[in-house]
Amino acid sequence: MAKPPKLESNVSLSSELRIDDEDPAFEWICTLFGVLFRDSRAKDLYNAVGAHMLSKLWSRVTPEQLILLRMFTMWAVSSPKTSLPATIQEETSKNQPLPEGTFEFVKSTWAYIITVGDEDRPEEVDEIRKKVWCELENEAKLMLLDVLGELTVGNTRINAEGAREVLLSLLQELQRVWELGRQSTTTRNTRAAGSTMQTQATGEPFGYRSGLIRVIGNLSFRHTDHQDLVREEGYLPLFLNHCNIDETNPMIREWSLVALRNLCEGNEANQSYINALRPQGMDAASNAALDKAKMQADIGVDGKVKLTNKEE
Repeated sequence: MAKPPKLESNVSLSSELRIDDEDPAFEWICTLFGVLFRDSRAKDLYNAVGAHMLSKLWSRVTPEQLILLRMFTMWAVSSPKTSLPATIQEETSKNQPLPEGTFEFVKSTWAYIITVGDEDRPEEVDEIRKKVWCELENEAKLMLLDVLGELTVGNTRINAEGAREVLLSLLQELQRVWELGRQSTTTRNTRAAGSTMQTQATGEPFGYRSGLIRVIGNLSFRHTDHQDLVREEGYLPLFLNHCNIDETNPMIREWSLVALRNLCEGNEANQSYINALRPQGMDAASNAALDKAKMQADIGVDGKVKLTNKEE
């Protein structure tokens, strides 16, 4: 089978798909999708494979839409190997304008999938199918975060109003899963499960918070309005709360530190806010765990937490 023709030099390097040469048929498919995505057809294709208005599908993502999102993610985040220096490749990617409507498609799809509430879903649904459909949505969320993580690098290829809307939705979603995680008493251990896509008791997929924080950090990079928005809406402590190791969210500590750095760079108000934070005691779940271990936590005048044995 003949291989597809090489793309012309005026086509963005960042949008060219690189596929295994041993599978030319798949390379043809990817090349075709790349042409359609560059022609601003992503939204039309996605809607075309959506659920019919008479369908009883509970999920907000159909299996066909998930396949399309996989192709779209490959196209959006592909990093072709060329002889150009890495710095030149990065600048080429940043300066290359997005196809018209691409960011709007990602933004609207993300907003719909993370919608809280089930008003738009059928009332009667089989629980087994519901679990499968939730997995479809979780996978779609992770792929959209991958795309947003790529599109928000440098903050030069997206419009200001759309970026603000996405930032608010990401912050609200991070707050939601954080609060659900605190309420959950289930031990989160994916190593025993042996699956990187293990869904937690809170319903969030593996690596979800890491992806959220990564994009928020990108949007806050040298962007005073976004930095102020995070502080004014009361979300700054969220990133301090995630500066730890979490087996269900690889690299979350590192992404949180990067986000904090981006949020505070050149922003004295954010720096002062974080410096003014002081320990506020332990929550109920932490106190219960300490009681069971016959330990207690005391906060010294230096702000450090000290663990001591409880007196009988």
